[in-house]
Amino acid sequence: MTAHAEKLDALRANINEFMQRLCCDYEIIGDVYKYYKGSTVVFLRPLMWLEEHTLVQFTAVILTDVARDGNEAMFEYFSMLNNEMHLGRLSWQEHGSSGKGDILLTHSLLGDFLDPEELQTSVLVMAYTADDLDEELQAKFGGKRWVDGMATSVCKEKAG
Repeated sequence: MTAHAEKLDALRANINEFMQRLCCDYEIIGDVYKYYKGSTVVFLRPLMWLEEHTLVQFTAVILTDVARDGNEAMFEYFSMLNNEMHLGRLSWQEHGSSGKGDILLTHSLLGDFLDPEELQTSVLVMAYTADDLDEELQAKFGGKRWVDGMATSVCKEKAG
């Protein structure tokens, strides 16, 4: 087993233990952990970073199928919200060249020295923030909440 594989296995073991302590509605698909909260989902993915470190990447799907055209103001709005948030950042990720994309809330933690409280706080803050923002952002920019359109490209990509 390579050093990278050993580090990722250790991080996965920690994530498994910490998520079980959280006693939450989650599942594991391949290398991705999915935590469900209200109308959203938070994906946790263990990754290697800079050849010798590990990360936990969090991605909460807030809305899917949001059009770019006519919503140029959303990027300025995201910038304002990103300046106010302490955990996570909002972004829009396009589906190919369709002009439609997903509004995501993302965050990363160094996995090398991860502790249970740090992971649990991040999961919960990401989930509650995404669940709180989805209806507000949907009213402003359109799209579907994750729970209303669970088979989108980001969900398939994050789960696969």
